Order: sequence, then structure tokens, then C-alpha cells
Amino acid sequence: MSLLILGALVSSLAGPASAGPVPEPRNGPPSAQGLVERVARAWDPLSFRSTVRMTLTQPGRPPSELDLVVRRAGRGRTRIDFLSPPKDRGNVLLQIGDETWFYLQKADRLMEVPWKRNPLAGGILLEDLAPGAPDVAGAVVEDHEDAFVLVTAAPGQGKKETSRTWFDRSTLLPTRRDLFASSGRPLRSVRIEEMRAWRGVQIPWKVRYVDQLRHGVEASVEVQEVDALEDDVDLLFSKDRLRAPAGDGDPARK
Repeated sequence: MSLLILGALVSSLAGPASAGPVPEPRNGPPSAQGLVERVARAWDPLSFRSTVRMTLTQPGRPPSELDLVVRRAGRGRTRIDFLSPPKDRGNVLLQIGDETWFYLQKADRLMEVPWKRNPLAGGILLEDLAPGAPDVAGAVVEDHEDAFVLVTAAPGQGKKETSRTWFDRSTLLPTRRDLFASSGRPLRSVRIEEMRAWRGVQIPWKVRYVDQLRHGVEASVEVQEVDALEDDVDLLFSKDRLRAPAGDGDPARK
């Protein structure tokens, strides 16, 4: 299964946001930098643990399912533990700031994922839109009736769009992101299809992902349960403590 698909979907689930409205700018839409700063102020740094089910559909193949535990803490920390299928149980995907690591339990191997292949980069996480991130450079904001749309273009590509990210204009919740080739051809899209309130914040509950590069592969993630993060955070997000006893796909709950 593609780590890119997993990262794009699960990263969409990894950031609850404040439920209240965000003050509108007084004179038209904000700048790209201004939008990023408003998003940063609106998003709640609440830590949480969620169980999710991912369903992957590929043309000509029966659907496959993965059960995952996603944990989120402040300072850009996300951990994804694989519970099923059995061949993936015990694997861990860990992001700590700008670093991403993938642990393969059967091989007892820890691999760093380069930025260009980082499955948690390029999604619609707050961290991907932080000031100074590559996507913000040269970006502009379009003012739509119900959303602000952050439009980016790659250096050297003129005015060709490379991504469009929609934010609900009243809450600044990210709701959609489309990625394009320099020719304008659609590459990938992520849609948040359902949000639910939990402890005063909005949680993306259902997310759908379509990858045109992989001949229309579709994947969806649905949250099964959300609760407070009560684990030892320093232990949980330490790349040196990812190894767990064989067969234990969720070691932090021990």
C-alpha cells in the first residue's frame, strides 16, 4: 500500500480546529502569509488519540482495509500505528517536526523518509502551511463566497497552479486540497466529507482521497473513536522507542 495515500489521508485527520468563528479581515481577503497566520491562531493544539479505518480501492481489485491508531500532539508530532492487516501490524509511521520515520517491525528496521517522499507532507496539515513552508512562497488567496482558497505555483512554472487549498471562511477549517502537474493536469485530491464536534473542536471524521497518477486509486478514512491522549508523550514520540514486542501493533497502550 502506498505510504503517500496513507499520509495524505491520515494527515487530514490529524489536526482538530477550534469550533468558533474567526474574525474576517476588514479589507478583502488576507494575504497568503496573513491566511497562514490566521489558520495558526485558529487551530487548537489539543492532543488526542483516534482509531481509524482506511479502505483502499484499486481498479480491478477487491477493496482492502487497514485499521490504524493515530496520535497527535503539539509541535508537529503525529504517530500512526498499524493494527491490521496482520502483515502490517506493528509498523509505525512517526513525524516529529520536519522529520518523518517509518518503522518496519518484521525487519526491525527504522527508516528516515526524505522530505520529497514524506507521506505527511503536502497534505492539508497546519504544519504544511506554516510560515516559511515551500507552499506559501508565491501563493495567493482567492476570496470565495464560503471559503478562502490558497493557490500555489511552483518556481519556474510561471503562473501554473500546483495546488489549491480551501479553508472555510468562518472557521478556517481546511476542507479540500487539489494538486496539479505543471501542465495543469489533476494529480491528487483530498476532500473532508464529514466533520464532527469533539470537546469543543471540529474533527475531520470522513476523508476521501483520489490519486489520478495511480489510475484513479481511491482511498477513504473514517474515524471510529476519539479520546484524550493519556500516554507518556515523550516516550510515544521518541523514534528510538518505536520497537515493540512481536505482534503488538499498539505498544503505547501497554
